[in-house]
Amino acid sequence: MISRAPTLLLAIAVAGPVWSQTRGEAKKGSLPDIDLRTPAVTAQTPQNSPSKTLVDRRAGIMEAFVAGRRVAQPGLRIVSSRYGIPKLMLSDGKALSGPSNRDVDEIARNFLTDNAGAF
Repeated sequence: MISRAPTLLLAIAVAGPVWSQTRGEAKKGSLPDIDLRTPAVTAQTPQNSPSKTLVDRRAGIMEAFVAGRRVAQPGLRIVSSRYGIPKLMLSDGKALSGPSNRDVDEIARNFLTDNAGAF
């Protein structure tokens, strides 16, 4: 005679989660898309505000930096944040710096020193 204990245990294991479900309808709706890199509340900056002037000045500095490096580093691009601060520096087709055996912290410090005009 086959024991019914495994079958009974399986039935209890399956029935438990079913009984714990809510009987009402699930709340319908979806969560909004959120990008943590941008503030949750955004306000348009007035065109004549000091903040707008500062962002424009920073953009001009970065454009001048790229223009000055155009011959030595063709394909150099800088993408700025909404605050006018560089968030991405690229060089199309080649690396921003040459190979080195130095410590990575020293390489990073030297890179920032060499490119301080952009930052």
